[in-house]
Amino acid sequence: MKKDGNFFIDNDDFKTLNDELIVRYDSYTVDGIWAQADENLSALEEKYRKTHRNLRPHLDIILPFIAIYKVLLNVCPSDAMELVAEQSKMNAIRERKAIVELCNRKPQQFLKECRSMTKKDFSEKALFSCSVTEETKTSFTFEITENAYLIICTGNGCPELAQIFNDRFTYLYSHLPEIKFKRTGTLYTPPVKKQDGDSESEDGEQEAAPVEKATFTFELKTERE
Repeated sequence: MKKDGNFFIDNDDFKTLNDELIVRYDSYTVDGIWAQADENLSALEEKYRKTHRNLRPHLDIILPFIAIYKVLLNVCPSDAMELVAEQSKMNAIRERKAIVELCNRKPQQFLKECRSMTKKDFSEKALFSCSVTEETKTSFTFEITENAYLIICTGNGCPELAQIFNDRFTYLYSHLPEIKFKRTGTLYTPPVKKQDGDSESEDGEQEAAPVEKATFTFELKTERE
């Protein structure tokens, strides 16, 4: 991740969003949006400067979206979530190309890398609670009950943003060649809107609903599939 205070300038990971902002606003406003996002990101990077290396890959995904989302909540609050969700989707689709290529050429290697990724990137040191529930030569199943995306987003006042990272798994891994992907549950459940008469938390705000268990399975397809 670029550290020079110009992370978002000419960054392909935010091109879709930038193109949409250019359509909506004048250049002065757009430049101001990205400048504020860079300031937010610098503050977030400082906040998480001393973190375990296993968490770093997740922070590189999460923090930029928190930074720009906070700006968009002030500029266009009704569209903020839709805008960042579309950008996250486009990023996942682009990243998916390398996954598809690997699954086409070496599906067994893909399963091997999934096992390695799960044990490292979804470890407790990366703020995940993850356990392998089934492992064979042709399949791999694990479940997540706590995840860094919800923890980090909640800790920065935007638990709802965890939804775009929950969706990211689906965009990355659904309908892969040679690999069957199944998931149950979710990594984020939106909080239930309080009705009149419902009690509130001590600070008067709704808390994020507890994460539900999410189970993921990768399995080699048979010749008939």
